[in-house]
Amino acid sequence: MLSVINNLNDDERKQISEVGFGSLLELRCSFTPKALVCWRASKFDCNSKALVLSNGFSFKLTPHVVHKVLGIPDGEKVIVCKSTIEASAIIKKEINCIGDSPTINELVEFISSHPPKPQFIRAFLLLCLSSFLCPTTHGHASPRYFQPLIQIDEIKSLNWSLLVLEWLFHYLKRYQDKISSGKSPALGGCTFFLVVCYLEFLKAPEMQMESLCPRLKFWISSAVTLMSNLDMYPVFPPQFGRLPTRKQLSQISNNLQLAIFEAIRLVLSSYTSKYIQIIEQDNQHGSSVNSDACPYSS
Repeated sequence: MLSVINNLNDDERKQISEVGFGSLLELRCSFTPKALVCWRASKFDCNSKALVLSNGFSFKLTPHVVHKVLGIPDGEKVIVCKSTIEASAIIKKEINCIGDSPTINELVEFISSHPPKPQFIRAFLLLCLSSFLCPTTHGHASPRYFQPLIQIDEIKSLNWSLLVLEWLFHYLKRYQDKISSGKSPALGGCTFFLVVCYLEFLKAPEMQMESLCPRLKFWISSAVTLMSNLDMYPVFPPQFGRLPTRKQLSQISNNLQLAIFEAIRLVLSSYTSKYIQIIEQDNQHGSSVNSDACPYSS
């Protein structure tokens, strides 16, 4: 996918940006560490749909998080993930694929021929979906997301972030089920997103986190490799969770803030009690109190 992106001309880049997927043109990560992906997939909480960190903190994944990490559209229209005969016929005719759905290699070859705008956009997004955003385990584009690509003008208004998230959830659940039943599991879904969401919580002096958005701009191959290696224990099979998490560090600050607020509350409570006592004493002596004056001014 990265080689295809690097070979796009300016006009093709503009077309992709116009439909809301321009952020993917800045992708610079060519892989995700398989050992880390498997580790995170096995520990993902499919019931709450959340990452669970070593300190017990859980972070729920939402379409908004997908949008912040990948920068793809999170429009109001929900995508109906269902194959149709009409959409499949259009894609098969345009790509001229051998099977019912194009392979990644067939999509790459078709894009390299620089087809007209509608066909190019559909083919490029199919490549992004089948190899990065919503990959399957068999290396083909899924007919289930053909239909949303037919009307080019509507692509930007669709909630692609939700589609990517639900696709990932499906494959994480499937992965865990196969592990539980003793079968050989296969990974699917956007594993880059899963890994980045975890790495974002880690703290390492060797890594200076830049405030780039979407986050895929920061997580290039070297950054993913460095943080993954720092977080890995020197054991086999590979285990992770060596680095402290930002939640753990921020919890110290949160506890400190709570202590400060409690101290302020006690001081204010003491002042209030003293003020009430002064009023009661003045009332007992028949004097009036000026409500605009500070009770401690003299």
